[in-house]
Amino acid sequence: MPKLFTTTHTFQHPFDRVTSAFWRKYPNDLATHVKAIDVTERTINADGQLVTNRIMTCENAIPPWLTAVGLPPVCHVAETSIVDPQAQEMVVKSRNLTGSSLIVIEETCTYTAQNESATHYKQQAKITSFLPFISGKFEQFTVNNMNKKSAEGLKTIENLCERIQNEGVLSLLGIKQTPNTQ
Repeated sequence: MPKLFTTTHTFQHPFDRVTSAFWRKYPNDLATHVKAIDVTERTINADGQLVTNRIMTCENAIPPWLTAVGLPPVCHVAETSIVDPQAQEMVVKSRNLTGSSLIVIEETCTYTAQNESATHYKQQAKITSFLPFISGKFEQFTVNNMNKKSAEGLKTIENLCERIQNEGVLSLLGIKQTPNTQ
């Protein structure tokens, strides 16, 4: 039986700041498992929504016995995000491509503006293992790991939001901003 994972958080930052932080989340010192992110497509659909497809390359945090049963130490994940500027909502869906014959992790993260200064975040995941006799343990191991990574991800977004608020968004690109002196 699949395991479910859910967490929520309210960022005390406006939607545009939180979504700016999301796009700058990787690389970071708390998520060294994310090795590469490649944008495969970015379009604006007929509804004016930004749709982005990415492939992420991650190192698996798995015990050696799982490598022995065929789960590779590096995983590729497909991610699709839809940003709706009118509704002030961003939905990010991801699913592992690698190792999907052993485990499937389907995740949906939703960022929704609560008001002008707060953004609600909800993360949901369904973890399904196909390993006979140990699927429940493998799913629980994955849920525990996801709980840890989720907390680190929230901390990263919070830190980036603070930095954007205090230094401006260009500071995340290494560009010093100078006050306008006119």
